[in-house]
Amino acid sequence: VQGVCVYVLSDNWMPKTTIKQLPTLVAGPILRHVSSTQLTFWLVTSTECELSLSVFQHQDVIFSQTLKSEQHQIVEIGEHAYIHLVNIDSEVTFATEQVYQYEFTFSHQGRSEKLSEIAPTLLYDAQQYCSFTVPDKIERLLHGSCRKPHFDGGDGLTQVDTVIEQTLDVPTERPSLLMMSGDQVYADDVAGPMLLAIHQVIDLLGLYGESWQG
Repeated sequence: VQGVCVYVLSDNWMPKTTIKQLPTLVAGPILRHVSSTQLTFWLVTSTECELSLSVFQHQDVIFSQTLKSEQHQIVEIGEHAYIHLVNIDSEVTFATEQVYQYEFTFSHQGRSEKLSEIAPTLLYDAQQYCSFTVPDKIERLLHGSCRKPHFDGGDGLTQVDTVIEQTLDVPTERPSLLMMSGDQVYADDVAGPMLLAIHQVIDLLGLYGESWQG
Protein backbone atom coordinates (compact mmCIF):
# COMPACT_ATOMS: atom_id res chain seq x y z
CA VAL A 1 0.00 0.00 0.00
CA GLN A 2 1.42 3.38 -0.95
CA GLY A 3 0.21 6.04 1.40
CA VAL A 4 2.10 5.34 4.60
CA CYS A 5 4.50 8.14 3.72
CA VAL A 6 4.16 11.61 5.20
CA TYR A 7 5.05 14.79 3.30
CA VAL A 8 8.16 15.78 5.27
CA LEU A 9 9.22 19.40 5.36
CA SER A 10 12.93 20.23 5.32
CA ASP A 11 14.81 21.09 8.51
CA ASN A 12 15.12 24.70 7.42
CA TRP A 13 11.43 25.11 6.59
CA MET A 14 9.87 26.00 9.93
CA PRO A 15 11.92 28.99 11.16
CA LYS A 16 11.88 30.75 7.75
CA THR A 17 8.37 30.04 6.52
CA THR A 18 5.64 32.65 6.77
CA ILE A 19 1.92 31.92 6.73
CA LYS A 20 1.65 32.98 3.07
CA GLN A 21 4.31 30.40 2.17
CA LEU A 22 2.70 27.46 3.94
CA PRO A 23 2.30 24.47 1.61
CA THR A 24 -1.26 23.35 0.95
CA LEU A 25 -0.42 19.81 2.03
CA VAL A 26 1.07 19.54 5.52
CA ALA A 27 0.85 15.76 6.13
CA GLY A 28 -0.29 12.70 4.23
CA PRO A 29 -2.10 11.43 2.38
CA ILE A 30 -2.06 8.25 4.43
CA LEU A 31 -4.05 5.40 2.90
CA ARG A 32 -5.72 3.97 6.01
CA HIS A 33 -7.84 1.22 4.47
CA VAL A 34 -8.64 -0.35 1.11
CA SER A 35 -11.09 -2.99 -0.01
CA SER A 36 -12.78 -3.90 -3.27
CA THR A 37 -15.39 -1.17 -2.74
CA GLN A 38 -13.91 1.21 -0.18
CA LEU A 39 -11.00 3.65 0.12
CA THR A 40 -10.11 5.60 3.29
CA PHE A 41 -7.52 8.39 3.35
CA TRP A 42 -6.23 10.76 6.05
CA LEU A 43 -4.42 14.02 5.33
CA VAL A 44 -3.81 17.50 6.72
CA THR A 45 -3.86 20.80 4.81
CA SER A 46 -2.99 24.34 5.82
CA THR A 47 -6.20 25.74 4.36
CA GLU A 48 -9.79 24.55 4.02
CA CYS A 49 -10.05 22.80 0.65
CA GLU A 50 -12.55 21.12 -1.58
CA LEU A 51 -11.12 17.75 -2.59
CA SER A 52 -11.53 15.76 -5.78
CA LEU A 53 -10.27 12.20 -6.18
CA SER A 54 -9.46 10.32 -9.37
CA VAL A 55 -8.44 6.66 -9.59
CA PHE A 56 -6.73 5.25 -12.69
CA GLN A 57 -5.68 1.89 -14.03
CA HIS A 58 -3.42 1.75 -17.08
CA GLN A 59 -4.15 5.47 -17.67
CA ASP A 60 -7.91 4.75 -17.82
CA VAL A 61 -10.03 6.74 -15.38
CA ILE A 62 -12.22 4.36 -13.40
CA PHE A 63 -13.32 6.78 -10.67
CA SER A 64 -13.35 10.58 -10.65
CA GLN A 65 -15.43 12.74 -8.38
CA THR A 66 -15.52 15.94 -6.37
CA LEU A 67 -16.05 14.65 -2.87
CA LYS A 68 -19.37 15.21 -1.13
CA SER A 69 -19.84 15.97 2.56
CA GLU A 70 -20.71 12.34 3.34
CA GLN A 71 -17.42 11.27 1.77
CA HIS A 72 -15.23 14.03 3.14
CA GLN A 73 -15.08 15.06 6.80
CA ILE A 74 -13.02 18.12 7.76
CA VAL A 75 -11.87 18.89 11.31
CA GLU A 76 -10.28 22.29 11.94
CA ILE A 77 -7.56 21.89 14.58
CA GLY A 78 -5.83 25.24 14.09
CA GLU A 79 -5.86 28.52 12.22
CA HIS A 80 -3.89 26.83 9.43
CA ALA A 81 -4.49 23.12 10.07
CA TYR A 82 -7.38 21.06 8.72
CA ILE A 83 -7.62 17.29 9.11
CA HIS A 84 -9.39 15.56 6.22
CA LEU A 85 -10.92 12.10 6.54
CA VAL A 86 -11.92 10.78 3.13
CA ASN A 87 -14.05 7.66 3.03
CA ILE A 88 -15.19 6.46 -0.40
CA ASP A 89 -17.78 3.74 -0.88
CA SER A 90 -17.26 3.18 -4.57
CA GLU A 91 -19.77 1.79 -7.03
CA VAL A 92 -16.72 0.59 -8.94
CA THR A 93 -15.29 -2.71 -7.76
CA PHE A 94 -11.52 -2.67 -7.42
CA ALA A 95 -10.04 -6.01 -8.45
CA THR A 96 -7.64 -7.67 -6.05
CA GLU A 97 -3.92 -7.97 -6.80
CA GLN A 98 -4.04 -5.10 -9.29
CA VAL A 99 -2.22 -1.77 -9.23
CA TYR A 100 -4.33 1.40 -9.16
CA GLN A 101 -3.10 4.99 -9.27
CA TYR A 102 -4.80 7.93 -7.56
CA GLU A 103 -4.67 11.71 -7.73
CA PHE A 104 -6.11 14.29 -5.34
CA THR A 105 -6.99 17.80 -6.52
CA PHE A 106 -7.10 20.55 -3.88
CA SER A 107 -9.39 23.48 -4.73
CA HIS A 108 -9.22 26.64 -2.63
CA GLN A 109 -9.24 30.40 -3.08
CA GLY A 110 -10.16 30.09 -6.75
CA ARG A 111 -7.26 27.82 -7.73
CA SER A 112 -6.64 24.11 -7.99
CA GLU A 113 -3.51 22.09 -7.17
CA LYS A 114 -2.80 18.42 -7.83
CA LEU A 115 -1.13 16.10 -5.34
CA SER A 116 1.46 14.93 -7.87
CA GLU A 117 2.46 18.56 -8.51
CA ILE A 118 2.65 19.91 -4.97
CA ALA A 119 4.22 16.81 -3.38
CA PRO A 120 6.37 15.15 -6.09
CA THR A 121 8.69 13.70 -3.44
CA LEU A 122 5.94 11.19 -2.60
CA LEU A 123 6.44 9.56 -6.01
CA TYR A 124 9.06 6.93 -6.77
CA ASP A 125 11.13 6.99 -9.95
CA ALA A 126 9.01 6.61 -13.10
CA GLN A 127 5.79 7.07 -11.09
CA GLN A 128 3.24 9.59 -12.32
CA TYR A 129 0.80 9.12 -9.44
CA CYS A 130 0.69 7.46 -6.02
CA SER A 131 -0.69 3.94 -6.16
CA PHE A 132 -2.30 1.17 -4.14
CA THR A 133 -3.36 -2.45 -4.43
CA VAL A 134 -6.23 -4.40 -2.87
CA PRO A 135 -4.79 -7.61 -1.37
CA ASP A 136 -6.68 -10.85 -1.92
CA LYS A 137 -5.46 -12.03 1.47
CA ILE A 138 -2.96 -10.83 4.06
CA GLU A 139 0.32 -12.58 3.29
CA ARG A 140 2.88 -9.81 3.80
CA LEU A 141 2.50 -7.70 6.92
CA LEU A 142 4.88 -4.92 8.00
CA HIS A 143 5.15 -4.31 11.74
CA GLY A 144 6.65 -1.35 13.55
CA SER A 145 6.83 -0.46 17.23
CA CYS A 146 8.12 2.16 19.65
CA ARG A 147 9.28 5.07 17.49
CA LYS A 148 11.78 7.06 19.54
CA PRO A 149 13.13 9.87 17.30
CA HIS A 150 16.24 10.47 19.44
CA PHE A 151 17.22 6.79 19.70
CA ASP A 152 20.93 6.29 19.00
CA GLY A 153 20.45 4.56 15.68
CA GLY A 154 18.84 4.76 12.27
CA ASP A 155 15.12 4.95 11.61
CA GLY A 156 13.87 1.42 10.95
CA LEU A 157 10.65 2.69 9.37
CA THR A 158 12.58 3.79 6.27
CA GLN A 159 12.70 0.09 5.37
CA VAL A 160 8.95 0.33 4.65
CA ASP A 161 9.70 2.85 1.93
CA THR A 162 12.34 0.53 0.48
CA VAL A 163 10.01 -2.48 0.43
CA ILE A 164 7.23 -0.53 -1.28
CA GLU A 165 9.60 0.81 -3.94
CA GLN A 166 10.95 -2.67 -4.68
CA THR A 167 7.46 -4.15 -5.13
CA LEU A 168 5.64 -1.31 -6.91
CA ASP A 169 4.95 -3.31 -10.06
CA VAL A 170 4.40 -6.68 -8.37
CA PRO A 171 0.99 -6.50 -6.65
CA THR A 172 1.28 -9.94 -5.07
CA GLU A 173 4.53 -8.94 -3.38
CA ARG A 174 3.47 -5.55 -2.06
CA PRO A 175 2.82 -5.36 1.70
CA SER A 176 -0.84 -5.83 2.58
CA LEU A 177 -0.71 -3.49 5.57
CA LEU A 178 1.49 -1.71 8.08
CA MET A 179 0.69 -2.36 11.74
CA MET A 180 2.15 0.07 14.27
CA SER A 181 2.06 -1.10 17.89
CA GLY A 182 3.88 -0.04 21.05
CA ASP A 183 4.56 3.58 22.00
CA GLN A 184 4.33 5.84 18.96
CA VAL A 185 4.71 8.99 21.07
CA TYR A 186 7.04 9.17 24.06
CA ALA A 187 5.26 12.00 25.85
CA ASP A 188 7.47 11.63 28.95
CA ASP A 189 10.76 11.44 27.01
CA VAL A 190 11.02 14.11 24.33
CA ALA A 191 14.40 15.32 23.06
CA GLY A 192 15.07 19.06 23.26
CA PRO A 193 15.35 19.62 19.47
CA MET A 194 12.12 17.68 18.91
CA LEU A 195 10.30 19.70 21.58
CA LEU A 196 11.50 22.94 19.97
CA ALA A 197 10.30 21.75 16.55
CA ILE A 198 6.91 20.78 18.01
CA HIS A 199 6.38 24.24 19.49
CA GLN A 200 7.45 25.90 16.23
CA VAL A 201 4.87 23.85 14.33
CA ILE A 202 2.18 24.67 16.93
CA ASP A 203 2.86 28.39 16.46
CA LEU A 204 3.21 28.20 12.68
CA LEU A 205 -0.06 26.31 12.14
CA GLY A 206 -1.85 28.13 14.95
CA LEU A 207 -2.94 24.87 16.58
CA TYR A 208 -5.70 25.34 19.12
CA GLY A 209 -5.14 24.64 22.80
CA GLU A 210 -6.86 21.73 24.51
CA SER A 211 -8.38 21.44 27.98
CA TRP A 212 -7.91 18.14 29.81
CA GLN A 213 -9.99 16.94 32.74
CA GLY A 214 -9.20 14.22 35.25
